[in-house]
Amino acid sequence: MPFLGKDHRAPGHQWIKAGSSRWEKREPNFSVVFETVPKSHVKKVIEKFLRQMLQKKYQSSYTNLTSAPVSKSSVREETTWLQVGLKGSKEIHGYTTLGEMIRRLDLAGGAALPYRFPYILNIAELIVYEKISNLSGTALTNLFVLIDALLMQVLETKRGIRQLNRILNKLMAFMQRRMSQKSFFSSRLSRIRNIDQIRDWQMQLKLIHIPQRIDQQATLCDLPVEVQRKIVHCFTDYRDINSVSLVNKTLHKICNEASTWIVLTYKNYSNENIENAKKALHRKTTRKLKESGKNMEICNTENFISTEEWKSIHAVCRRLFEKKEDLYEDPLLYCRRCSVLFWENSGHPCIDDGQHKKPEHDKLSPRKVVSFFEY
Repeated sequence: MPFLGKDHRAPGHQWIKAGSSRWEKREPNFSVVFETVPKSHVKKVIEKFLRQMLQKKYQSSYTNLTSAPVSKSSVREETTWLQVGLKGSKEIHGYTTLGEMIRRLDLAGGAALPYRFPYILNIAELIVYEKISNLSGTALTNLFVLIDALLMQVLETKRGIRQLNRILNKLMAFMQRRMSQKSFFSSRLSRIRNIDQIRDWQMQLKLIHIPQRIDQQATLCDLPVEVQRKIVHCFTDYRDINSVSLVNKTLHKICNEASTWIVLTYKNYSNENIENAKKALHRKTTRKLKESGKNMEICNTENFISTEEWKSIHAVCRRLFEKKEDLYEDPLLYCRRCSVLFWENSGHPCIDDGQHKKPEHDKLSPRKVVSFFEY
């Protein structure tokens, strides 16, 4: 048994009897278990601490007689909801810019959650493709923080690689175009740093290695053709169908069937939109035939049976109409009473007095979220 010395000068070591007249000191086992913490969470904690310190500094620099209380629209407030206008009005209380939306709703922190990742990735893609030229310097900084969080999640889960690659390519093209604009109000050094950051992200994305299977178990190609067709019909993105068509001859044949593009078109667009796309395609075909001077029979708008025709209809729908709302597990909510964007788990201070049994909340698609910031 161990011997513990009662001498008050003893350092508190444990001694073990090794023989009849000899004691040995037991070495303590200082084993420390380290738990991995997501990088986005560490950034969030540090930024929150720095903002609190900065707010205390600002508040201490003014006296109570000369300074007004902290405004509801202060950029230093820690609210998890954002009040917006129906038409993106700047007169609404609080900052209603895209950069403030990214920061206040904590999109970078939400990107680490698997059930929010696809939703936030689609929001980031819309911002980069449609709003990047209207972003301020602060908003661009918040966007870069968001993309970095998305990249960490992609590296961890191997999901969304192609979509994030499109985002980075579009962002790189914009930054290179900005470098050539001498009159653009921005620091040249900051532009170079941004380009270097995007290149580093692209390099990390290229280094992703997806290990190939080495077992001899069944694969997708071993399934019956009917099952493969059912799987292809579950796709909602035409780019996925184009990629799968390059796997083998069987999938190439399935992906180029008219039924595949019919299911895809009706899954993404309403019947009215499809009929309008057929009419638009019919007018375009008629005009080309008349201009060429060829005496060819013009097909009826109802008889679109070939694969190429349905691919053309799908392309017209992509160009003219919006897709149906995708089903997301945890989308942003919009309160019609308060004009507030918020997450369901965080809530918001609603003005409803509780008399209405049904909450007036709308689930927002990524495009509807971005549409609140049209100005």
